[in-house]
Amino acid sequence: MSISPIKVYDARWEMGDFTATEIGNLFLSSCIYADKLHIHTVVISRDARLGCPEVLEIAVETALDAGFTVYLCQDPISTPQSYY
Repeated sequence: MSISPIKVYDARWEMGDFTATEIGNLFLSSCIYADKLHIHTVVISRDARLGCPEVLEIAVETALDAGFTVYLCQDPISTPQSYY
């Protein structure tokens, strides 16, 4: 991939671009960084894209395995709604 699909506030890619392990590692790196900032609670939400249920499951499992408290919105919402 010639450009990074990861931004500070968002991550966008095609499901075939990364394996489930690589996606889990992305979330784990975010958890490690949050832990360094003494943050141990995350809010995870999703939009309506087709790959979101799989990514949501990976994100939740990774955060829980890392010891985080997780607040989850399973229903598809718009990205701006997720910021609130």
